[in-house]
Amino acid sequence: MNDALTRALGLGPRKAPTPETLHEVWKRWHFLGNESAHIKPQLLVTTTTYMWQQSMVEAAARLRKEFGGFLDPKTYETSIDLARIWTELQDFLSTTKALHSELIESNLRWEHLDNQTPGRLGIFRAAQHVSLFGKMNLDSSSPAIDEIKALQNLCIGYSEARRQAMSLLMEIAFPNSLRNRRVKIKKGVEYSETTEDHPRGLGIPSTVRWEVEIAQLAALQRVSRTALEQFMTTRFLDLPCAEQIDFVKAMHATPRRARNKCGTVAPWLADNAPLLRLLRAQWNDVETLVKECFPAGHRPAQLRTFASKHCIRLGFKSGSNYINRQGVTIPASPHRRQRPRLDATTGRQGALSSHHRMRGKKGRQTKDRQQNGSHQVHQLKA
Repeated sequence: MNDALTRALGLGPRKAPTPETLHEVWKRWHFLGNESAHIKPQLLVTTTTYMWQQSMVEAAARLRKEFGGFLDPKTYETSIDLARIWTELQDFLSTTKALHSELIESNLRWEHLDNQTPGRLGIFRAAQHVSLFGKMNLDSSSPAIDEIKALQNLCIGYSEARRQAMSLLMEIAFPNSLRNRRVKIKKGVEYSETTEDHPRGLGIPSTVRWEVEIAQLAALQRVSRTALEQFMTTRFLDLPCAEQIDFVKAMHATPRRARNKCGTVAPWLADNAPLLRLLRAQWNDVETLVKECFPAGHRPAQLRTFASKHCIRLGFKSGSNYINRQGVTIPASPHRRQRPRLDATTGRQGALSSHHRMRGKKGRQTKDRQQNGSHQVHQLKA
């Protein structure tokens, strides 16, 4: 699509939000009162009321009477998105605290591995993060652009951190010997392994059968009562008698785990990555925390290499602090330039290293031998 047609259809790039445009949006946003956050963006920019409900038509009429017209979508659309995001985050946080406080406490204690809610846990931990380190007011009705983006990034960061931590933890809880689920693929039909025939916990591999999942989590004492009851009233009744006996034995047996003595360090690093990024001494402080939280036999010798192996990115800059053998923090410099050396004879800075100078000396000696040999040949011919 060329530029002329784009301008004619009004499909040009959206303008970045500014404090002025966000201020205009907030005035109209609060004027609409208790309207839903999904309806308000339509009321602010839509000029037609075709197929609208009567309540929306009346709200649009009040809005036009108060402010004289609607907002330009290309100019105010990004600011309207920020207002909608802030309102939804506030509602999400309030419902999480009011209705799901027990679930959040269970998630923080890693009590039930089959009932993890990274979204609600992310907004809860983001609010705690702001109360400790931030300067924004979560109850503000008209926050600035930076405050909205900061809270959104914190919520996304903590949610993704729990997802990665669960994936790393499930690699330990479900070793390869338990991943024996076979997927039947029909000819000519595309099949995705993410299409499940039963509720699956967060991060649990798709090749783990439902009865194996519940039995292993029960052996680990990390299964919720709801998941256990749902399995026992549905799938368990359809299993053959021999498989039912194996399931009950697996529930009460010692759980099988992957052979990784330092495995629990990786989920801990991933889950707390948004907090660890705030450390001033960086890897030095992370190493100190790992020593305080994990015994000597269950922590890696090279923490930085261990984190990189498990794809844990803490966002530290290259050349940041690391710990040497004596436990002293040393600022590493990956592009450290060597000081030029002075030549003993001329007093000038030598551009070549000793290796290159030795090669040059040997080359001159070889050239002298060749000249002497050719001179002796000429004497014999004479």
